[in-house]
Amino acid sequence: MDSDRKRQLLTLRENPDVQELIASEIEKDRKRRKLQPFNSGSPLLQENFTPNCPVHGLMHLPGFVKMVVDTALFQRMRHIKQLGVCSLVFPGAKHDRFFHSIGTAHLAYNLMKDLRSNQPELCISDRDMVCVVLAALMHDLGHPAYSHMFETFMASIGHTSWTHEQASIVLVKEVLKTVNLPLLTKDGEGDDEQFIVELIDPPKKDLNTFLNLGTLKEHWPSLMKGRPVQKAYMYEIVSNFRSGIDVDKMDYFRRDAYFLGIARQFDHYRYLKSLVVIEDHHGITTLSPPEKLKDDIRENLCELRKTLHRTAYQHKTVKKLESHMVDILKLMDKTIRVTGKSGKKMSISEAALSCDTVAYAKLTDMFVETRLLENEIPELHEACEAYAKHFLERKLMRNVMTWEVPTEQEEPGFNMPDVQSFVEETLKLSSRQVPRCELICVESKLHYGMGSEDPIKKVVFHDKEGKPRLFDVDYDANPLRRKLFLFWNPQSIDDPLHMNTHERLHHAATQHAASCGTAEVVSTPASPVKSRRPSLSNGEPQEPSSEKPPAPAPVPATPEVGFFAVRDMSKRKASDCFVCSLRARRTRSFLSEAWPWAVFEDLRMPASQVSGEMEPLAAELAAVVTMRSRRHVGVKHMPPCPWMCITEAKAPRRTDVHETVKQLKALLLTEELDPGVLSDALKGLAQLQHLDNEFLEASAKQLAMFTRQVQGTLARRKLEESEGEEVHDLMVGRDPTEVVSTAAAAMAALQYRSDHFMEAVHELVSEQAATFTFGGLANVLWSCAILESKPELSDLVAAAAVQLPEPLPADLVRMAWAFARLGKRDPSFIEMLKRQVEVIPRLDSFLLPDLAWALLKLQATDDAVLQKLQDQAGRVSKLDGMDWMTLILALRRANQADAAQTDGLLSRCAAQMTGKLPQQADSSILALDWLLQSVNAPEDAGRLRDAVATQVAGRRLDNSNLEKMFSDEGLCLRLPASESTLFATI
Repeated sequence: MDSDRKRQLLTLRENPDVQELIASEIEKDRKRRKLQPFNSGSPLLQENFTPNCPVHGLMHLPGFVKMVVDTALFQRMRHIKQLGVCSLVFPGAKHDRFFHSIGTAHLAYNLMKDLRSNQPELCISDRDMVCVVLAALMHDLGHPAYSHMFETFMASIGHTSWTHEQASIVLVKEVLKTVNLPLLTKDGEGDDEQFIVELIDPPKKDLNTFLNLGTLKEHWPSLMKGRPVQKAYMYEIVSNFRSGIDVDKMDYFRRDAYFLGIARQFDHYRYLKSLVVIEDHHGITTLSPPEKLKDDIRENLCELRKTLHRTAYQHKTVKKLESHMVDILKLMDKTIRVTGKSGKKMSISEAALSCDTVAYAKLTDMFVETRLLENEIPELHEACEAYAKHFLERKLMRNVMTWEVPTEQEEPGFNMPDVQSFVEETLKLSSRQVPRCELICVESKLHYGMGSEDPIKKVVFHDKEGKPRLFDVDYDANPLRRKLFLFWNPQSIDDPLHMNTHERLHHAATQHAASCGTAEVVSTPASPVKSRRPSLSNGEPQEPSSEKPPAPAPVPATPEVGFFAVRDMSKRKASDCFVCSLRARRTRSFLSEAWPWAVFEDLRMPASQVSGEMEPLAAELAAVVTMRSRRHVGVKHMPPCPWMCITEAKAPRRTDVHETVKQLKALLLTEELDPGVLSDALKGLAQLQHLDNEFLEASAKQLAMFTRQVQGTLARRKLEESEGEEVHDLMVGRDPTEVVSTAAAAMAALQYRSDHFMEAVHELVSEQAATFTFGGLANVLWSCAILESKPELSDLVAAAAVQLPEPLPADLVRMAWAFARLGKRDPSFIEMLKRQVEVIPRLDSFLLPDLAWALLKLQATDDAVLQKLQDQAGRVSKLDGMDWMTLILALRRANQADAAQTDGLLSRCAAQMTGKLPQQADSSILALDWLLQSVNAPEDAGRLRDAVATQVAGRRLDNSNLEKMFSDEGLCLRLPASESTLFATI
């Protein structure tokens, strides 16, 4: 074309009339394309496949879709659940991969039709339509049994790089060979088969790397062979390499929420209709939604993904079942052989690694479950037994802790611990050891689909003028939350020796989580033991009887009196907590051990803080405690314990606590109760100091029989375990050795000595000391010290105690006090005691006086221990007069040269106690009087001296013989209150 002709055409094109005519013709062509069906000339492209979907309704799909659906490799997805074992927790979630794949193809087909109609300049061909729809239809073709959980199984046996997309590519090529669609070719426009493969599994890492560098356009020919860079937007339809927002997620978000019963949806229809293809700032075509949909995408798509993961996909019970199924698949992998091509036999993992199209196609949910339910293969018996136990009988592993891990914004500099190291550190801190293989730690990540990145920042939006727009900062984004599940999978859930193990493991895990740098550990407590259905002797469940059950015998209306039902005390609700005494600070060590998730910063509960019907009971208990908390000084007399029993909130109101206890004793004397209940009752009576020889004699006889039964059962268990026989549980719900040790301590607190019972306890400890916890051994030795019985037991206790892991501080102090009271200086225990004292980060104030006295008595106050005691003493608070006297005099006599430390403690004591003397017991007043006489008090303690003198005169207390009362041959202290103090920690 010559230059004159070009000049004439350019002049004609600038004519307004000509421009209007061209625009009119383009609009007519656009409307004509909208009304024209998708190439109806070919039967394969006609919409003659119309399945009805509960999510999308009637779906109109082209005929080539049905050709693929009717292949054997596609039909196998009918037997693969979309959510794997999640259906065992959410019974409605039984939908499969089959319909999800068809639904994804439906969304991709409609999107391609809309883009072709609305933007004809994109030049979308029939081949493009077919490739995108086939990729959406077959994107999950490679899923094996239990969907994504199979990848966890493969990773657990060392194949961490294996993914189901690898298998999908192999099976997709096999299906394309089977159907042999004439529409798919390979020419200058692109390789259709390679295009389908790239749509399903694009090299996202490389694409995003070059996209961020702005050089994707130059590197596109070397990365992608299916289509040129002008059609890069098609790679965002099935598996979006840019933002992860694609038709696959839109279908399974909507479908999973529907079958899970989650009433939260994303309007994918509006989103897909609003998409247009534009070029980003680097000239790469992309699918662009309007900028007004940003908040809708954030709130209803991204957050919906997190909701589904938090609520269902990564539910703690689902994680338990997945862990059990992974273990079962490992057992099956060792025995089951699958037949592949040419009759080759291979294991399950080998079939997955080789992607043998014959063997791999057999790996479905039905393949696994049929063999486990039939239980006809002898080599598979262990896996079948595990399946019956965990999946049919629902005996699952225990949840030790669910830790809500803080984000970087909440705690800058926080380092997420590795799951393996977290388990190992938890075992080091736990006072009850379990095999390493029984602890399972699972990390759960809740995000928008791109880890810590925000997909909204990756989406190229467009404004009203069609120009691209990016949102680099979004303050509403919360892309990543993490949880850490710690599970315990013991061999026997109901083993009585495991009754307190999961609480101790939770306590250790919480300690380790706090040491990772978190200011406050937000975690879920360990789950309680669930009762099992009664069964016949052959293990079959009992059939319900058609006969009318007999009327239950009348039970006296007696409220429960016990200690083992504390809820979260910080809630201060009558339905969620229990009424405690006004001096409940003494129980903190015991409560922290039994219920480490509770909050105990202040347990004082005036009647005004207790709602409804709890007010009379709270006021009554407060009055009783106030009366009982007055300590009486005497060498042989056991003073009342400083805290009272905890009474259940739902129990009937009583105007007389003493009458309640009387009825309880009558009930115990007329019926043979469970030893655990009897131990709890003794503990409650010990707190109330209700001495009843008839009741104690009957209790001692029953507990002695139970102790000998425990001794025989543990010996038989040891023999049966060595012979490989089944072990029968002694009692369900409690550790029998803990029951025995608690009962011994309660009787000692009541100053009741039963030689028959103590002899049984002595024999039990002598033969089975290794089965006791450190706290149990401390209880037994403490009772021996109080009752001055069986002092030779200290050697056995010391030998067993030094072999146990790090004890709780309260147990350590109680055992040290008992050794000091018995006058036993075991070198191995003293070395362990000093080592533990040096590593305790901070000791509770009320334990420090007893520890200082015990160390002084045991002559274990070397320089390092003494420095640790002095450091701890510098932070004490909320002590009574007896505690201050014990602490100051013990430190003074342990280090005669350091008078400045004593003066500092005396000054602190004076500041805290001067105004609180009217509320102190008589023994505390006399103890402070003796303290001020024994040391040279500093000037700032003068007010305390005057206040003590006023109290002694006002109460008419006899302080003429304080030296005999509070000293022991002038060398160490006699602590008439330590017995009750330490019993409060049991």
